[in-house]
Amino acid sequence: MMFQEMANKGHYRKVGGSRQGIYICSPRGTLLASVNSLNPDVVLETIETGLQKWNELPASEQNLPENFTPSITHRWEDSYPYNGLILKGAKADLLTDPPRFSDRGDRWNMDHIWFNNAEANLWLPNKYEVGHSYECPKIIKDRLFRFHLVDNVRGQTLPFAPEEIKVSNLKIEIIDIKENIMKLSIYSIDELHNLYYDLEDVLYHNANHLQTQYDYELKKVEIFIGDLHNESA
Repeated sequence: MMFQEMANKGHYRKVGGSRQGIYICSPRGTLLASVNSLNPDVVLETIETGLQKWNELPASEQNLPENFTPSITHRWEDSYPYNGLILKGAKADLLTDPPRFSDRGDRWNMDHIWFNNAEANLWLPNKYEVGHSYECPKIIKDRLFRFHLVDNVRGQTLPFAPEEIKVSNLKIEIIDIKENIMKLSIYSIDELHNLYYDLEDVLYHNANHLQTQYDYELKKVEIFIGDLHNESA
């Protein structure tokens, strides 16, 4: 809460929203300077401003309060799902901003999607039979579509609101079972695209597929890009 209260007075000057940037503060939470900039000269000037204000503080303000207890109720890394499923993604701007088609963009970002053990099991069909397919549960689709299929190349991005998701479908089909290895295909059909172009039969074959292998003895998932109709993938 101390950081949130301090950040509300920072360069964004508002409650909530992004907290990206560099903050210089006292141990008691007094904001001395802040900025969000990639310009090293601007950052240096901000640090020097914060240092000047630090030197002007009384000695009592340069120390933690006597009754301060560094107890933290929860940190997100404490919720890392060791027995769950972790998806790692990468996104990049293909073009510069503003776009110049002769140049490639250089902005990129990494992302991780966490599913605990119970959520990871929701990816698996309840019927182990080749050809069986089913629609992914809403909790899985919401996690992917609302929070991770967003443009976060520049950094922190707000998720989509529930009402902004007009159509969502994500299907899983068992395409092969050998001993304890089950091969799955995860795919989505763009229904809005179907309605507009009336290409229901064609679009299914053009849909992107993500193939996975699940070892239900080791409870291990391997994911790779593939084509459902290409046996060499």
